[in-house]
Amino acid sequence: MLPAALRAQVGQMPVDLRVQLLPPYSAKLDDYISGFSDKLSVVLVNRDVTYPNMQVRLRMTIKSQMFELRTKDYNYYPPIILDPHAQLRLTHEDLAPYFNPNNYNHNGGRQFNNDHVLPSGMVEFVFEVLDYRNGNRLSNVVTCMAYIAVQKPATLYLPENGKSIQDRVPLN
Repeated sequence: MLPAALRAQVGQMPVDLRVQLLPPYSAKLDDYISGFSDKLSVVLVNRDVTYPNMQVRLRMTIKSQMFELRTKDYNYYPPIILDPHAQLRLTHEDLAPYFNPNNYNHNGGRQFNNDHVLPSGMVEFVFEVLDYRNGNRLSNVVTCMAYIAVQKPATLYLPENGKSIQDRVPLN
């Protein structure tokens, strides 16, 4: 149940949610939570001054035409504590529990291999902020779109190993 002050404001949710997904987009789910740069970041702001130290968690859904992954509602995720009007940026380290294969349900025909590779095509990353205790949605639903291109590495046919290359103009 939302506090009365926020229910009176039509369409305004207590948490402001912003998601940033940076290219190049990887087909491997692990790439979004590893490395030194944040390919995916989430920014949260508690707009409800009557609810200090708000404890929340995220719901993440990754979907395309072939499949849908959704975080399990009843798994343990570390609580995210939001102070009123303070901006909190979640990085790849904070988002790691949501990308753990044991923490999401898989729906659809496509089965993941051991590398957890997304299929080629348009993929949606959907985020929501939920109350940590009762699971009520506290933010708008935010969707980021990414076009995933899974390509095989190039095969080198020429020059053959140990062969010399003649100079040509222009050099192709």
